[in-house]
Amino acid sequence: MITLMLLLTALLAYCLGNLNGSILVSRRRYRKDVRACGSHSASLSNFYRTFGLRSALIAAAVDVVKTVAAVLLGWLLLSFVGYGASGRVLAAFCVLLGHVYPVLFQLRGGRGVLCLGVAVLVVSWKLGVVFWVFYAIVLLFTRYTALSALIASVTYPLGVWITGMGGAEGVVALFCFIVILLRHRGSIRRLMQKREPKLKLNNNVMKKLEDDV
Repeated sequence: MITLMLLLTALLAYCLGNLNGSILVSRRRYRKDVRACGSHSASLSNFYRTFGLRSALIAAAVDVVKTVAAVLLGWLLLSFVGYGASGRVLAAFCVLLGHVYPVLFQLRGGRGVLCLGVAVLVVSWKLGVVFWVFYAIVLLFTRYTALSALIASVTYPLGVWITGMGGAEGVVALFCFIVILLRHRGSIRRLMQKREPKLKLNNNVMKKLEDDV
């Protein structure tokens, strides 16, 4: 029974993760694929630069809703066998995996930062607050969104281990960080070479040359 619930949670969360807001909204509203525009990425930042703030907020809302739904579904399914907390953590990883590597869209998804940040909030609001506080602080002082994403993401597995949520949950949380790490390989190289562009502010609207959300 436990194995069945684990598999069902993983499958449903992954499928929900495939519902990438940037891709769906660009195809529905503009009859275009956001990955064919700008930097050819399904990230929210590329979507924003291509289609504007209003549509970007809709795309972000899709990603938030699907992530919350996936994590809550994982909690519900695994609660039937007494592992509700583990269900949230497993679903968080699988919805992130589906968002970043969606089989419905040729495994070309987003960067996963918003998805992971929302998932962590649902897993544990305290860990979620830590995630976004670190993201904001690093962004404020460095203006590197990639560096902010990486540092914020590593707080998740560290937080799980520190709070004693469990060894298995900590390993799954570490896998979430690894997914974010892999999706930011290019940015890491540019950071090491000091070629990564910083966040720019223009009339209080954030503009960035590289995709990180």
